[in-house]
Amino acid sequence: MDENVKNKFMAILFFSFIIFLIVGGYILTKRLRMNKKEATSLNVEEKEIKIDKNKDYVYFENEETINDEPDITYKDVIINLKSAKVINSALKNENTNLRNSITYLKNQTLDETKELLFPDVEIYRAKARDYEVYKTNKYVSLIINSYDFDCYNGVLMTGVDSYIISIKEGKILTNEEIHKIFSINDDVIKSLVNDYLQTIQTLENEIEVINIESTLNNLFNDGSYAFYIDNNELYFSFIVKSNLIDYNENIKVS
Repeated sequence: MDENVKNKFMAILFFSFIIFLIVGGYILTKRLRMNKKEATSLNVEEKEIKIDKNKDYVYFENEETINDEPDITYKDVIINLKSAKVINSALKNENTNLRNSITYLKNQTLDETKELLFPDVEIYRAKARDYEVYKTNKYVSLIINSYDFDCYNGVLMTGVDSYIISIKEGKILTNEEIHKIFSINDDVIKSLVNDYLQTIQTLENEIEVINIESTLNNLFNDGSYAFYIDNNELYFSFIVKSNLIDYNENIKVS
């Protein structure tokens, strides 16, 4: 390669490198500005939509454990959205009623024909709840599991409910919105539940334990099901009607 060609080649290579640095620097700077803008926007949105900007979208207050085993704990759940103030007030009132539902063995006349399932527990009857929270980059799901405690029968599942928060929109999603986001409907869910129950069906004295028909008929009644999102997948929690004891199951539906 003669000297002129070599010089031209080196010049082209040098200017190409300069252009690469300029373009690359521009793209990098633009991305950093966009990320900063998005973070600033998110902070502004959280400040505007949250009741307390320093706390999570779901948090708890006034926790009180009445019994360790079985666990009976009461606490006020707070959905940290300004738009959820009415819901929070209703949940607090419900929790107050649950706390007031406790009755103790010392104040009751016991049935001597029945055996106490938990002899060391001083509670005769109580209604309570436990909570689950799932958080992704887009959604926060609050699941509320309701149950009764009875000194003769133990813990009996009575209901399940949920609230799903869209972080981007700063609101609680309706079931219709959840259906649309995950391209799902009641018929598909019912079919998935039926298939799942068929696979786990068992026999007790030659009688089917799970009452599949009753479970499906009850599937979409208030307090019988709940949606939640985990790892950006939609799950369906529901009450299984059983000939032994009703309980809760969860399946992925998206």
